[in-house]
Amino acid sequence: MTTEVRSMSTEDLVQMIDETEHSLLELKMELRRRRQAQQHAEIERLDEHLANAKITLGGLKLFFQTVLDELRGGSKTS
Repeated sequence: MTTEVRSMSTEDLVQMIDETEHSLLELKMELRRRRQAQQHAEIERLDEHLANAKITLGGLKLFFQTVLDELRGGSKTS
């Protein structure tokens, strides 16, 4: 504990605690706002995410089909 805090009056210390709690509340509210804004931005990009997932799944399907074809000794995709 610093000497400055030790020399403060009880009233000043209570006021400092109140101000600190208020600042903490404002910071938490700002953090919540930013997280919600980020979630909304990701929701707005949902179509893009789904399109990318379809491309990825399509590529995986082609990959596995190629592997299966090669394991079976043939190549249906060539």
